[in-house]
Amino acid sequence: MAKSPRKKHKEFSDWRDEDWQEWGEQFGKRMERWGEKFGKRMEQQGKGWERDWKERWFWPWGILGPLLGSVFGIIGLVILVWLLKFINLPINSTFISALANFLLVNLPWFFAASLFFGYNAYFARRFRKIYWIISPITTGICIVIALWLAILVLNFVNIFIALKALAYTSSILYSVMIALFVLFVVLGYIGIIFKKVFIDFLRS
Repeated sequence: MAKSPRKKHKEFSDWRDEDWQEWGEQFGKRMERWGEKFGKRMEQQGKGWERDWKERWFWPWGILGPLLGSVFGIIGLVILVWLLKFINLPINSTFISALANFLLVNLPWFFAASLFFGYNAYFARRFRKIYWIISPITTGICIVIALWLAILVLNFVNIFIALKALAYTSSILYSVMIALFVLFVVLGYIGIIFKKVFIDFLRS
């Protein structure tokens, strides 16, 4: 026969501190087990999502994805140049005019850099089992391209600010680009060799 609510309430009211402590410990253990199961399930689900993303991130355009992304990026940059020129009509700011011209003149370089970054990421994910062989070289090239673009920006800003520190920084970056490229390539291959040897050691 089922117990009445009043009877059940009376039983709880008669509990001692030890009873409540025991109930709390049991409840805590059940919640801990449930949390562990939930965490493992979410971890497995997350790995599945990550694996699917790595395999399908370029869908539905495939190898054309980085090209289309670069084209849309350049279109957005062209729209920005037009907006700057439109905004500058009543203002007639020398800086805004120079900035718009700077972006317009360097559009091919921005497009080429975006294209290289996009296809580097594409091939790194699409052929990740073999792309690691040249990944230090492509990473070094990405760093050199990023530094070169940064030098362009610094030189442009320095035209209006005329700070010796900016000119010195730009000159230093330009002079160390090749050295940084070699350094990152060497460090990349050292990391790959260490990783391969370490993994083989753990598996043995």
